[in-house]
Amino acid sequence: MYDIDRDCRMILKTLAKRDNLSCCDIALLLSIDELNVADKLFYLFSNDFIETDSNIKPGEPIGLKTPFSISVKGRACLEYIFKDSWRFRIPVIISIIAIIISIISLRLSI
Repeated sequence: MYDIDRDCRMILKTLAKRDNLSCCDIALLLSIDELNVADKLFYLFSNDFIETDSNIKPGEPIGLKTPFSISVKGRACLEYIFKDSWRFRIPVIISIIAIIISIISLRLSI
């Protein structure tokens, strides 16, 4: 549903924790090159995952000191990624397999 890479997810998570961060701030917090962060911010801003209080329209060039915050669509994207994560499906799958094995071993022991 949402087509974003790992760096964009990290930027969204950072903006979810702290509002009004600029490109330079995000680059410092995540230890990523500022130009790479600027490209990712441009992509996120153009697709309405983040927003700014400045008079910049999506698709226009952004400055390195322009403050950004996460939008409603960005929060929905993070929630979708969180729910869709395999990290939360694997324990359920392991539990189901363990129950099946225990039922089979119980049937074989009788």
